[in-house]
Amino acid sequence: MENNNFLIIAGTYKSGTSSLFTYLNQLSFFNGSKIKETGFFVPIRYKQNIKSQEHYLNYFDTNNEGIKLEASPGYLYGGESIAKGINNYLNRDVKYIFILREPTDRLISFYKMLNNGLINDYPNQFINKETSLKDYINICTTIEQKNENEKIEYVLNGVDDGMYYKYLSQWYSCVDSSNIKIIFFDDIEKNPRNVCEKILQWLNLDANELDKIDFRIVNQSKKHKNETLRKFSKYVNRKFEKFWRKNDKFKSKIVRLYAMVNTKKSDNQNIFENEMQKLNDLYREDLRNLKKLLLSKQYNNLPDWLEKLD
Repeated sequence: MENNNFLIIAGTYKSGTSSLFTYLNQLSFFNGSKIKETGFFVPIRYKQNIKSQEHYLNYFDTNNEGIKLEASPGYLYGGESIAKGINNYLNRDVKYIFILREPTDRLISFYKMLNNGLINDYPNQFINKETSLKDYINICTTIEQKNENEKIEYVLNGVDDGMYYKYLSQWYSCVDSSNIKIIFFDDIEKNPRNVCEKILQWLNLDANELDKIDFRIVNQSKKHKNETLRKFSKYVNRKFEKFWRKNDKFKSKIVRLYAMVNTKKSDNQNIFENEMQKLNDLYREDLRNLKKLLLSKQYNNLPDWLEKLD
């Protein structure tokens, strides 16, 4: 009988969602979506209609009885509307994972991704490849968002996307705490095996298959040498994502080859020191509230960026 349970990695951008999806999808318990980031429920955030349930289920292998797994980090930012929308739409047992990364570090990683070519994929009147981090922060914090263009809003929400409490509190208001798992990017970096083991325990699944997993970093931000080759590689990745998901080891070899040919060392993060202080100030109050929320949910082993908040 087909397994009607769902596990959705619902946040956040630049926090290891691709890696975690890839790790879990190597286990027999899961039926990973053919496209990792379906984004199927994102239109709910913009009060738009979504397609049929049959269309959503087509993202998954009908012959696989495992827990249906997908990873769309944009879901977090739909807050209550997406949380209620998913539960009403699927009307089944849905569990959610949110990966949290120190927000200033996450924003800088996102900015580097924009500067390394992503901005060319989302042209707009506000920012371009020459926009400094300082200007980017100012634009993100002052521009009036009208929620009319999902793609443009994606690149201009870099600062707001780090306001975790603002959105997580909405999810907790309409999803039972037992169906939400908070994971920290720090832990995925340090010990991804342990993270996966805890997820399996949470789901009451056997951890004996963990030795199967290839714990390599996936979708790490890189600085590209040639923009045309970057665009072509992105096109190939998206066009044949279903194939890559089924042939993960082959893809890893191609990725390593691409890295040798068309990537170079990223800029030193120390050059953003002044902007980092401004971001820390912007996020401080939200992080204080996040810490209180997580402690109330019995998350007592917090990373330093939360534990050491003044």
